Amino acid sequence: MSVEGSQGSTGRYRPTNSNDPGWDNGQPVDGNRDHAKYDFCGHVSKGGIRRLKQHLVKASYKGTMYKDVRKCDKVPQDVVDVLRSFMEGKQKITEEKQSKKDEMIRNVNVYGNDDDEVEEVEIQIPKKRKGPMDAFVAPIDVDFCPRAPNSSENKKALENIHGYIADSFYENSISFNCARSDSYSKMMQTIVNTMIHRIERILDRRRSGMLQKPLHAVAHYLNPQYYYATLTSSDEMESNTKLKEGLLDCIAKLALDEEDESQILRDLIVYRTKVGRLGKRGAQACVKTIVPG
Repeated sequence: MSVEGSQGSTGRYRPTNSNDPGWDNGQPVDGNRDHAKYDFCGHVSKGGIRRLKQHLVKASYKGTMYKDVRKCDKVPQDVVDVLRSFMEGKQKITEEKQSKKDEMIRNVNVYGNDDDEVEEVEIQIPKKRKGPMDAFVAPIDVDFCPRAPNSSENKKALENIHGYIADSFYENSISFNCARSDSYSKMMQTIVNTMIHRIERILDRRRSGMLQKPLHAVAHYLNPQYYYATLTSSDEMESNTKLKEGLLDCIAKLALDEEDESQILRDLIVYRTKVGRLGKRGAQACVKTIVPG
């Protein structure tokens, strides 16, 4: 061994709680650990301690040449052996962790059998007939087809879920067999069911409050399928103060002038009393099947 090699940095620049032997053979430049100066050849690298070790093990590891790494010709063989042993140990730990994580992901399946082919689901929505409010609202695309979990985004999200579960098991030293236990299955099922019920409650609250908004109130009032549903339906709507307030509020906002507003109110009388064409037997027979445009 050369005298220069025996006078390494002896780890005095090594960070606290680090056992990396690379700092035994180099030192940071101006206190910056990303810039390391090698003790044996004086070369300065901007790749930190990792690049320093790659340089000292003669720019190769397990038969693979490191890209853009200079070979050090002055490093003693015993230093090379120590660094190689340390690097192999770190690599082995990384590979074992990844292997356990992959095994955990294979065992943890929140949505069922991963081998089942997930196909795109298309929701069939019946063609919507035009109604009296279509002039004031945006149309809905009835051909909308939501993407199922075979899209790259949803697959990535599913992989993230599996990864997070696997990480929690690994970091807390929980046996991977736990994912196969009945208690684990019950726990996951309870979580899924709880989330479904929470979503249902949110949708129910939104749906129940829709008639509090003027535009929804008008759409409900002007839908013959609701207004003429029973003999008392119209009376119930007419006595609903909030419903009538929403109707009148929309009329006031949408009417161009007083004459326009008066005409709308006259048309509502025709609608409410079923006179003219609305009172004919054919029109009443189609109330539940055709919404007049």
